[in-house]
Amino acid sequence: MATNNAMFLEGHSITRHPMFIGINFVFWRDRMKIFVQSIDIDLWYIICEGPLEANVIDVNTHRLRPKTRYELNAKDKVNLSLNAKAINILYNILDADEFSKVKGCKSAKEIWDKLKEIREGNEDIRE
Repeated sequence: MATNNAMFLEGHSITRHPMFIGINFVFWRDRMKIFVQSIDIDLWYIICEGPLEANVIDVNTHRLRPKTRYELNAKDKVNLSLNAKAINILYNILDADEFSKVKGCKSAKEIWDKLKEIREGNEDIRE
């Protein structure tokens, strides 16, 4: 028979992100999705689809190039900030071992995809 203490487990915080320590990835992944969406749905889109690029066509080469700091408009800055926020969230939810696996990634999408590939495998592995 369970004691009263064992009958009620403490719930998770709605304001504190779920930490990932390398186990039970699917459970963590699903909780993380809802956590990020509850902060800002656009952050979740950045994680899943990647950041919106701030590019311009170079007048000399007629090719796309990243905008310089001085060419960025307000919308570009918001998009760059969203990617930085998403990266910050993802970096802060990983323990040191998991962080070392993704520390070279340049975007939140790249981090998320790398975590999924490490823990779930890629499509070739899943098939």
